[in-house]
Amino acid sequence: MRSTLPSPVLSKLLRLRGRQAGAPFGYAPAALGVTGRELSAGRYLRSAYREGQVISVDGVRGEIVAMETAATVLRTPAGDTVRLPNAMLLSSVVTVHDPGA
Repeated sequence: MRSTLPSPVLSKLLRLRGRQAGAPFGYAPAALGVTGRELSAGRYLRSAYREGQVISVDGVRGEIVAMETAATVLRTPAGDTVRLPNAMLLSSVVTVHDPGA
């Protein structure tokens, strides 16, 4: 003999089960939103800038030595390495300097 649960009870059990399954991912959308923003910024910046260009952002001047997924790496005239989040380059004024300047 087959036993069945009334529809409202079954629906409630399935909703509860779904919430429990999603609990570990409760904060994932916020984390994925940041990552998605960084990835999008990286894609855009690769088409706007290239390694070897000298840029200034927020008072930091340097040559682009690497363009990573979430950050752009500059080498300053003093030889320091500075990692700038790609989202920062999108939200700031970026000056591209002439090669001889």
